[in-house]
Amino acid sequence: TLASALLYQFKNIHLVGEEHRPGVVHRLDKDTSGIILVAMTQEMYGYLKDAFAERKVKKEYIALVYGLMKNKQGVIKTPMGKSKTDFRKQTVKNPVEGKETLTEYKVLEELGQGVDKYSLILVKLHTGRTHQIRVHLASIGHPLMGDELYGGKRIQLKGLTRQFRHAKKIEVQLPNGTWIEAESELAVDLKEVLIKLGCKAVKTL
Repeated sequence: TLASALLYQFKNIHLVGEEHRPGVVHRLDKDTSGIILVAMTQEMYGYLKDAFAERKVKKEYIALVYGLMKNKQGVIKTPMGKSKTDFRKQTVKNPVEGKETLTEYKVLEELGQGVDKYSLILVKLHTGRTHQIRVHLASIGHPLMGDELYGGKRIQLKGLTRQFRHAKKIEVQLPNGTWIEAESELAVDLKEVLIKLGCKAVKTL
């Protein structure tokens, strides 16, 4: 696990953060590949946790969604929260205690043939609610490929064994006011899916 690797590489990191999650500041869903932020000291861990709450962290994802999007870029700003009818889900439709959410997207390339059409998009998260990307994109009729919970059976794609979502980039403001950023190359399994679809942008991801 990531926790095991961190404990092996950094001898004092067991003193940072929560038990069983040494230094790890935020979470990625199990189906999401990509970059994750780790603090090396308890002081920085506390600062970064607050930075997430205060929106001093910027996150970008690469995602493949069902269908061709009418608007090639846009903002989804819809309150969301727990579903009243399905404990597994979050929802924008009459949620329990809906909270402010903001997701920005931009279409990078349109893929597919015939009735099977897909959009490769860049997603910027301005808030970090549970399932936010999945719920927001599904709410406008473009669920993540591979996400059966929010998209049903129509989002299955040959060769795709998980949700098509990759944490591409993260930027964070440090205590001195400067910003640092780090990027993660698109995961191999997702690249293979794009290559099969004839994606031209895959070399840049």
